[in-house]
Amino acid sequence: MGAHFALNLHEQAELADEMCAFGGRKLVTHLDGSVSLYHEDLTGPVALVFGNEGAGVSASLVAQADARVRIPMPGHAESLNVAMAATVCLFERVRQCEAKAGR
Repeated sequence: MGAHFALNLHEQAELADEMCAFGGRKLVTHLDGSVSLYHEDLTGPVALVFGNEGAGVSASLVAQADARVRIPMPGHAESLNVAMAATVCLFERVRQCEAKAGR
């Protein structure tokens, strides 16, 4: 409870404009032509963009991204819902930051 008070939230913002203005790395989740989430450095300023399960991230946002990342899923699963995808990516970011800090 209350974690959202420590976040920099942007409501009713145009995502393309926010991506353009963001000074860090911009990563989008994508199944095709992408690198594993676990091979990307997530420790610095990074924006993670998630699309919905059916349509994914729009082509215009993919074009603005520095990299396309995928969450490895062995077996027959081909997608996760957006909440689960965000959870996995955010957990990996925390894991990498903790490892970099030597914790």
